[in-house]
Amino acid sequence: MKPAPTFMHPVHKTMTMRSRLNRISPFLLLVIFLVFWTCYGFFTNADTITLAKIILLPFMIVNLLLADFAVWNYYAGKRKPLIWIMESVLAAAILYWFI
Repeated sequence: MKPAPTFMHPVHKTMTMRSRLNRISPFLLLVIFLVFWTCYGFFTNADTITLAKIILLPFMIVNLLLADFAVWNYYAGKRKPLIWIMESVLAAAILYWFI
């Protein structure tokens, strides 16, 4: 008796490196920058790292990742220039406030 063919859900397909790079957005770059910049600020005892920013950092990271996921799914990744413009403006404002 042969085993039944297995069903592979489309979500579980392996992503190539090129498809991962197509998903890079300003919010993801901002999250990576904020994590490394905060670590740098801790080690150098920078005056720009305040208690409020330390408390808000995890919430900001989660909200940026959620917003990025929502925008990319809403547009289905088809309007990349529009996504980049919207996210770049918001990322610049967040970066201005955070640094």
